[in-house]
Amino acid sequence: MTNVPMATALVATQPVWQALISTLQGTRLPRATWADLTVSVVGAAAVSGVDVRAGARIQRRTRPVPRPGPTGFPSSHCST
Repeated sequence: MTNVPMATALVATQPVWQALISTLQGTRLPRATWADLTVSVVGAAAVSGVDVRAGARIQRRTRPVPRPGPTGFPSSHCST
């Protein structure tokens, strides 16, 4: 369901989850920490090449996926 860039971006959010849990437990984190976390997650997403619109693009496929013919190749490549 996900690909490598999307998984990389999701793993990069792990420190954010830790910061949120710490905040819920009563630890007050400085604003600089939140800014650093934001920059790191955005940077990881940019470097991994995450396309946030990938799901919408996959849903609106304009042409059907070619199905294999009797030779294992798409039927458009089969000569009859």
